[in-house]
This record gives sequence, structure tokens and C-alpha cells, in this order.
Amino acid sequence: WRKKGNFFGIITGRNYASLKEDLDPLNVEYDFIISTNGALIRNEKCEVLKSFEVDTEIAKELLELGIKHNAIWSELMYLDSFHRRVIEHRTADGEMNINREIFNETKSFHQMSFTFPDIEDALALTDHINETYKGKLSAYSLIYGNTANIDIVKSGISKASALYTLGEIKNVAKEDIITFGDNFNDIPMIREF
Repeated sequence: WRKKGNFFGIITGRNYASLKEDLDPLNVEYDFIISTNGALIRNEKCEVLKSFEVDTEIAKELLELGIKHNAIWSELMYLDSFHRRVIEHRTADGEMNINREIFNETKSFHQMSFTFPDIEDALALTDHINETYKGKLSAYSLIYGNTANIDIVKSGISKASALYTLGEIKNVAKEDIITFGDNFNDIPMIREF
């Protein structure tokens, strides 16, 4: 594919650092990486081409919403950080270990994520965030077996929007972009391409 002059890349909701940890031992060659649901776009040298960030102050509000909706853990992702756990765990009796100091490490983040044992709680919070923070944030639900995640990024940012941005940078027409995926956060991208 690449020898014929085509671009190949990886598009993920994961953060760059954890993705690289898995990719490096496999010696996968790529021309771009789009991570954190479109909030970071990198070239083949892993240099940042585009970055879409949210002010960390809003993460404090999101944390309280996650706690209220029974999240069992949460993480904040920014630039080259690994997952930075905010809610480190919730025990069976409801006790939580929360690391609020993470909010002091950075003024902005690319993605905040929550995990829920109850899919309905995750879907309800996704809808609430998309309604309450319309124009500021976009939230995506992802279902994994009996648990669900919510990924929250800057409004209007998605894997699809990142592909449009990358297409402009690389001078590739929409008609020449092919995608595939396996979860709800891939739907906007699959619909567009």
C-alpha cells in the first residue's frame, strides 16, 4: 500500500504514549497517527501537526459529573503523557481514590475519559455532556462487553474531523480516504469516509 504511494496511519481514541508502547515492538511503519479521538495529529516522525486542547478547569467539573454518575475510574490525557489517573479506583463499597493534583500538572488536556460498570450510566452522562457543554465539548461512548467508556474532547473534534485536517495538510481528497473501525467513536469517521 505504502510502496504504491499511499499513506497509511493509525487513528485511535487512545493516547499517543500508550499506543507507541504497543507499536514500537511490532515495527509498524506509518505516515501519521491520530490519537485521543482526533485531538492530536502527528506525522511519520511523530511530530505534532495539529493539537486541539481543552482548558483543564472544565475537567474539574467533569470529574464531579463522573463521580455523580458512578464512574469507577477516570483519566486525563495531554500531549506525551501516559494515562494520568484522576479516579484511580472505586471499591465495591463505593470508596474512591481521587488524585486531584493532576489538574495542577497542565493547563490544558486533549481528552478526559471515564469508565463505568453500568452502560446506562455512561450513555446518560454522554448525552448530558453533549447537551450541557454543546460548543465546548464532544463526548463519545464506547462499549466493551459489560462496561462502557466515555471519551471527552474539544467540541467538533473527532476522528473524522482529524482526517479532514490531515487531508488538507497532505493534499489528499476526501474521495481518496478509506477508513474502518470497531466502536461507536468510529461512526462519524465511517459515515464521512
